[in-house]
Amino acid sequence: MATSTRQVDEWEDQALHEFVAIAMRSAEPLPDLSSLLQRPAWQLRAACRGRGVEEFFPPDGSSRVRASVMCGRCPVAKECLDYALEHPSLKGVWAGTSERGRHRMRVATGKASEVTSDTAVG
Repeated sequence: MATSTRQVDEWEDQALHEFVAIAMRSAEPLPDLSSLLQRPAWQLRAACRGRGVEEFFPPDGSSRVRASVMCGRCPVAKECLDYALEHPSLKGVWAGTSERGRHRMRVATGKASEVTSDTAVG
């Protein structure tokens, strides 16, 4: 069954509402507009775009299965992983990987010492 434009709009509204609710509870400041405008173009095609953020920032010890499943079917997972590996300060799940997993990948490829902290927001 095809998804209607109205249904997609409702999902986007719900995702925005969830994002705002989470952001309001967060101790972290929201990113400024200039950093949002500098995001890579591939992010527009990401499977997670418009989704709630909670599953991508699970509390310690929580499951990241839902995020990993979504990442597994994402058309830009490679670009996402490359971006996350280049920006070690990114938190949460990117391309189905955890911060610890990405650190291990950098160490395994000898790129852990080459990468410096970034100013991008993920």
